[in-house]
Amino acid sequence: MFGISLFLLYILFSCGKCSEVKVETKLGEIIGEKTDVTFLDNNYQVDRYLGIPYAKAPVGNLRFKKPEPAEPFQEPYHATKFGAICPQFEFLSKGPNTFVQSEDCLFMNIYVPNQAPDQSTGHAVMLFLHGGGLSTGTGNQYQGEILSSAGNVIVVTINYRIGLFGFLHMNDDRTQGNYGLWDQHQALKWINENIEEFGGDKNRVTLFGQSAGSFSVTMQMLYPQNKGLFQNAISQSGTFSMPFLTFDDGDTTAKNYAEAAGCSTENNDEIYNCLMEFTIEKPSEIFLNAMMTGGDSAMYKFVTLPIVDGEFLKRSADDLHKAALTDDVEELNFFRSINLINGINEAEGAFYLMSYGAMDQLEDLQISREQMNNEIIPSLFSMVFGFNRALPEVVKNMLISEYTDWTGQNDPLKLRHQVVRANGDIYYNAPGVAFSILHANSTESVSYVYTFTAITDLPLLETPSWLNKANHGDELGPVFGYNWDYLQWFNLTEYVVPAWELDLSSRIITYWSNFAKSGDPNLPTASTQSAGPWPRYTVDDQKYMILDREESTGQFLFAKAHDLWRNIIPSVMEVVEESQETSCEKFSDQGTCEKDGVCDGE
Repeated sequence: MFGISLFLLYILFSCGKCSEVKVETKLGEIIGEKTDVTFLDNNYQVDRYLGIPYAKAPVGNLRFKKPEPAEPFQEPYHATKFGAICPQFEFLSKGPNTFVQSEDCLFMNIYVPNQAPDQSTGHAVMLFLHGGGLSTGTGNQYQGEILSSAGNVIVVTINYRIGLFGFLHMNDDRTQGNYGLWDQHQALKWINENIEEFGGDKNRVTLFGQSAGSFSVTMQMLYPQNKGLFQNAISQSGTFSMPFLTFDDGDTTAKNYAEAAGCSTENNDEIYNCLMEFTIEKPSEIFLNAMMTGGDSAMYKFVTLPIVDGEFLKRSADDLHKAALTDDVEELNFFRSINLINGINEAEGAFYLMSYGAMDQLEDLQISREQMNNEIIPSLFSMVFGFNRALPEVVKNMLISEYTDWTGQNDPLKLRHQVVRANGDIYYNAPGVAFSILHANSTESVSYVYTFTAITDLPLLETPSWLNKANHGDELGPVFGYNWDYLQWFNLTEYVVPAWELDLSSRIITYWSNFAKSGDPNLPTASTQSAGPWPRYTVDDQKYMILDREESTGQFLFAKAHDLWRNIIPSVMEVVEESQETSCEKFSDQGTCEKDGVCDGE
């Protein structure tokens, strides 16, 4: 009886019963609309304000610049439809995409419940950062009416610059990078300055996100100038501890784009002028052409990522983890002052199956032993340790042994499961555990960890039937109360959400909104599950919550993967490389080393 049909959702969100609502802000009057929603037989009213500009349009001379604060409205601003999304290529949508793209895309959407707040200071506020690999996505896809009303919190979603326009850097003062991160920071400042007029409590702000949005959340936790702008964070499947998500320096990517556009690349002036002339469609055209004609290796030439710029990011994740052992680090102190929920889905590595083809190909996917040993294992090693470090034979054998199902070591159907596990370990599992241990090693705040294991009826990503585990992004439906545009996301006009998934959604919304209100997922509303309270995560016992049809608790989530990739293999690598260096010095003393450092006798 709890099923939600698309027809009912259409009736609820067609806004036939919408009425105008107004709020007076420091920037001027904003006009939104009141709408009705239903979730689990409960009827709610929500005020929604869509497409509010939180910064000046980053166009013209503001391209490749930090965002500037939005200017006051000259007349009442009608916030009744979504703003344009940032330039990108389409990725996840399976149905018609009606969003308009524009470089003028720094908009936010605010959802306010028509209920008394839990505290006299106003509603707790939750700001969501969308995923999409820092190359795609929009806050418009995540409609916050149900999370806002069922959780009794204000929900905010935003667009931020992505791709070339969000992260270009050329090692000079004109293009310093990290514009998408600065956009997120500007949105936090806007909320701090204006959310009280919407009934929000600016001192109870939770920043949450998924995938690249989750990675962004953890980046914001490293920027001390965010102090006072948010107090809690929820990272869903992504952290700054993931490999290869920041650059230390380099302008190669900018040069690659200019070359692909047919521009001269003799110097930075020519490259910069070329990129300033790009249409909003040009970066996506170049990126997709590289992907279609040259595969992953060609595509990576056009990937733009955050940079260690000395201002927003002062050091890489590896350097931060090392500094945490001995130094008093300002950004680490701020990071540990934020209350945290960190989550990892059961089979995050399934996200990378899409590189093996379309859905019909994934259903029949088989991985050979030769492919696993000589292609997949070496490539995973390189993603963690860099493409310039050789894979020692002893380390290769260790990894082959680890990612083998010994009940069928050469079975191509079992090996495909090992591919999922290995990708999950290097990108999410081991880094996620390292991230939570780094945070929990403090008394300034509290840490919580979950793993999402529920096998949902309609996975967000293409997931073959043989996997039968929770894929990357599967928790998003429950978090937002299944408030999807099903036609755009799944190309479906008829769908009924299973009753058990709605029950799970209700519990997750309670955990998330509790945390936003109190910094504790258990308070103020107790869970209806028999699992007991969600335990705190500490370095010693590493307890966590398992989110499924029925909740339960566990200990030492992905501890083996963490120990393998963060401790054992680095230690073996150090011994091997020291041994090779000693051997080379020995032969060098005998005059038998070649100019490139290769020694006779090795």
